[in-house]
Parts: sequence; structure tokens; C-alpha cells
Amino acid sequence: MKSTAGALLGHFDDHLQARWRVYLLLVCALAAVLSGLTAVSRPLQHDELFTYYVARQDSFSAIYSALVNRADDHPPLDYWIRHASMAVFGPGELAFRLPSIAAFIASLLGLFVLAQRFWGATSGFIAVGVALLSQANSMSYFGRAYSLILLWAIAGLLLWRMATDGWRRRWALAGLGGLFLTSTWLHFYAPFHLAAIVMAEIARVWKRRALDRGMLAAFFCSVLGLPLVSPLLAYAKTFARGFWTPVNLQATLDIYGAMFVFGVPAFFALLMVWALLQWAVPAGEFAPAGAKHQDFGPELVACGYLLLLPFVIFILAKVATGALHSKYAISLTAGAALLMAFAVSRSARLRLAALCTIPVFALGIMGMKAVAALRSGHIAAMTSALTAVAQSTDLPVVVDTPQSFLEGAHYAEAAVRSRLFYLVDPAAALRVQTEDTDQKAMLGLARIAPFQAVPLAQFVREHPRFLLFYEGGWVLHWAVEHHAAMQVAYCGRMPLITIDVSAPAR
Repeated sequence: MKSTAGALLGHFDDHLQARWRVYLLLVCALAAVLSGLTAVSRPLQHDELFTYYVARQDSFSAIYSALVNRADDHPPLDYWIRHASMAVFGPGELAFRLPSIAAFIASLLGLFVLAQRFWGATSGFIAVGVALLSQANSMSYFGRAYSLILLWAIAGLLLWRMATDGWRRRWALAGLGGLFLTSTWLHFYAPFHLAAIVMAEIARVWKRRALDRGMLAAFFCSVLGLPLVSPLLAYAKTFARGFWTPVNLQATLDIYGAMFVFGVPAFFALLMVWALLQWAVPAGEFAPAGAKHQDFGPELVACGYLLLLPFVIFILAKVATGALHSKYAISLTAGAALLMAFAVSRSARLRLAALCTIPVFALGIMGMKAVAALRSGHIAAMTSALTAVAQSTDLPVVVDTPQSFLEGAHYAEAAVRSRLFYLVDPAAALRVQTEDTDQKAMLGLARIAPFQAVPLAQFVREHPRFLLFYEGGWVLHWAVEHHAAMQVAYCGRMPLITIDVSAPAR
């Protein structure tokens, strides 16, 4: 007779296999609702506002022109998609962030289909749970291209498998070609996420000893998308020297921790439950799930590549872009989720331990994030502080950090916004804080956005006396270097420094 644990696992497997559509719909609906609550409740953040101002241009061609004129440093597809969303649903935060939410939910569905095809519904839900535990969940509402990059990678694996199995092969190859074509329009790193499919095809060719010309044609489509984005590449490359994150092996290794920081408690809980089952349940009491599809080898190679994606991004950053951050390796989530699904299919105890831990932690973390978003008041507090400062003085107010300036100015009233300035001097910023990303970016965005980012030299000629809303930026250091006269006051705990460059300090 089977043990209680074995019977319970068999019951779970049978129940999930019989009703997987209902449970998958419930999980995706809950994820969409919680992401939607976060999208509605959390104000737009610094990076999102770049996307927002570009995406709200009048037309697709106006968006492309804004990017050519250096309003932002990404390709146009993400802005076009958000422009269409806001044209249909209005200009609010939810409509702007809706493409990210939809892409994340579609990614969950794709992960489930991939895992369920090979190992059954239980493994499919485990894969979905791992994705919900990752930082991909945190970016599910974020108004940048990252959720779409994840979707492109997962959809590519699905279409590649359809094509190799001969199921609607022409349509699958056409879809795969479309993904490779548009990947260069989505994000400059997106083609390197889709390279996982190329790795899977190389493994398949090695086994078959024959090239698939249709697949090669689909891969070649990525080159066809380059003419559209080549005018944008030169500007993107200018950020390499002073990008805001370090490019080193420590930062690369930190990507793994950052991507699964919320999953660490679940991982240790899973190990604990698995160890208890190893001790309590004799070997052979229950067998691992049988694989539905045996040829997982190429996907295993693709998953291995995705696990190494932080190092791929590190090499790209070191050689060309200077840009290294966990969000650029978001498809690492897909590789980890599918490998966990594979692992639980091979070990019944691990599968039961995962069923007892991953869903609980995934839903709990999603709920806590939604509650945190509802309680978030940082930007409202910053806007109130800037409003109080602007109304207390006749001087122009300089905000010295781009986050506070952009977020505060966006949500401030027009009368307050007209009093706020952000100063631009890439050389001074690079010298003081070793990065000048926002110095270059804010000046370009100001051409289409309703705020004032102006070159430092021009500003001090027109306003030799101004009030500095100080948060640790480089402007104060510059004022000290130029021996400007300064007076310090406080707004709560925030230092306000009146700077007069026409009167040297005594």
C-alpha cells in the first residue's frame, strides 16, 4: 500500500490534471487583479515616466521622431504598444501599464503550457509559482519593456517546439520570425534573450545532423529589424561610459539574488519540507511523474543558456553598452521555472514539497506587494514637500536628484512645476558621482515633457541665486568648488540651501 504522502501526492496530481484549466484561470485572474491593483495604486516611477512621455506622443511616427531626437534610449515597439493601449483605455496609470500586465499573464500561461506538455499539470503549476516568486512578478506592472521581453522568450520557446514537432509548422515559423524581427524593436537586449531558442536549435541540429532551413530563415529575421533601430543605437551607446550601475562580476552575481530575493524564504521552506519527506517516507513509496514528452534536451540547453543570461549581459555591458542590471536578465526567470518543473517531475518528494510551499509563498508575496502599493505614499509626500518649498520662496527651486525631480514634477500642479528645475552638466555629474545617465537623458526628455531640465551654465546666467532642494546630488559639490555663498534652512528633515553664485563665499 502507498503511504499517506504517496496517496496525497497521487490525489494532487490527478486532481490538478483533471481540473488544470480551472486552477490556471484562477491563478492568472488573481495575478492580473493583484498586478492591476498595484498598477492603479502606485504612482509612475522615474524610468516609467520616460516611457510615458514618449508613448503619449500623437502618433507612432511622432514617437519614433521623439526617440531619434533623444527623448529616451530604447527602441520604439514598447512605446507604440503603450500608445495604443492609452488610445483605447485612456491616459491613466492602468492603461499605460496594461501591456506589461498582459505580457506577464501571457508569460505565465506560456510557462504552464511548456511544463505541462512535458511533465503534466503539477509541474506546470510549479513553473508558474516560481515565476510568481521572482522579480518578474514585481515588474509585471512596470511601464518598461521587461515583461514583454520575458513574453518574447517564452513565446519563442513555444513556437520553436511547435515548429519542430510539425504542428502548424508554417504558422509557427512565421510567428517565430515575427518575434526575431520585432525583438530588435522591443529592446536592444531582447535578441540575446531569444538566443536561447538558437541554442535549442543548435542542440537539435547536433542530434539530427541536419539543418532546418525554415528555422534559419526565422532566425535571420532579426537582422531585418536593424534598419529601423540603427539610428537609435548611436545615442544608446553614449551611456556606456557613465551608466548608473557598476559593471563587474559582483554585480553580475547579484542579479541572481535580486531576481529571486522574494523566493529565498520559499526555497528554504521547500528544502525543509523535502528533507522531512526524505526522512519520513521510505524510498519507493511513490514514483516520480512520467514525462509526457521525452525530447526535452534542446529546451534543457535553452534553459541553461537563460540561467547564464546575467553573464551574457555582463559581457555585452563590458564590451558595448555599460548597462548591467537584474531587469535586463528577466528571462532568467523562465529558465529557472522550467528547470524547477523538470526537477519536481523527477522526484516525487520534491514535487510534494514544492506543492506545499511554492503556491503559498507565491500568493502571499503577491498579496503583500499589492498591500504595499496601496499604502505607498512616497511620491505624494515628495510632491507635497516640493509644493511647500516652491510656495515659500520667490527663488527658482533646483531639485538635485532626477528621481525626486521627475516624479515630483509630474504629479505637482502646473504652477509648482514651473518653479522646479533640474540642472544638466554631464561632466560635473560624472566627476562627482561617477555616472551621468540622467544628465544626458533628462535633457532629451525635456524637449517633449512639461518640465524644466536646463544646462547648468545657462541656468546660472539667468538665475545666479536659487534654492537647492538637496538630496545628496552633485550640485552642492559644484557650488562649493565655485565658492558660491550658501545659506542652509530645513523643510522638515530636508536641507534647503540658498546658493548665490554671484556672491563668493567668505
